[in-house]
Amino acid sequence: MFKIFCYQSAADSAISYDGHRGIVFGTVVAAQQQTKQTREAIMSEYQGSCFCGTVKFQVSGAPEAMGYCHCDSCRRWSAGPVNAFSLWPIKNLQVLSGADQVGEYHLTEQSYRKWCKHCGGHVFTDHPAWDLVDVYVANLPGLTFEPALHVHYQESVLPIRDGLPKMKDMPAEMGGSGETLPE
Repeated sequence: MFKIFCYQSAADSAISYDGHRGIVFGTVVAAQQQTKQTREAIMSEYQGSCFCGTVKFQVSGAPEAMGYCHCDSCRRWSAGPVNAFSLWPIKNLQVLSGADQVGEYHLTEQSYRKWCKHCGGHVFTDHPAWDLVDVYVANLPGLTFEPALHVHYQESVLPIRDGLPKMKDMPAEMGGSGETLPE
């Protein structure tokens, strides 16, 4: 696994890499120092559901990454100009009810998109190569969305000027070029 940090101050906006513990976007916390906020995040649980409530699920801990995806695939799947994502370790997702009502589609081997067979509501996307799942932010009403970057910005149809890093495609540690684009 790998770890990517996007520092919050403008002076520290570069992305750095630590090849050991996973993806983390946000304020850097020393690996040896566990803050109260970190302990609370580890113990956090967020519940969500599909549009009709047939599929209910829960994620625990803290997301590994949060941001916006501008790729054509995510835009078409979400029926919007941009998709807000929250990436979690797959082991942190639990389907509480309606597991038999979860449909799945693989446009690529990188993304296994899932939805409720009853209402068609999109619930999450597995990314098996990264051992992560994208639980759509809109389906987690209790989660405070703290985006740290934009990915696949080269495909953007809605320019967003928010000061966050704009990755041309993906961070190099996730198989992308690692290049950033100007706002």
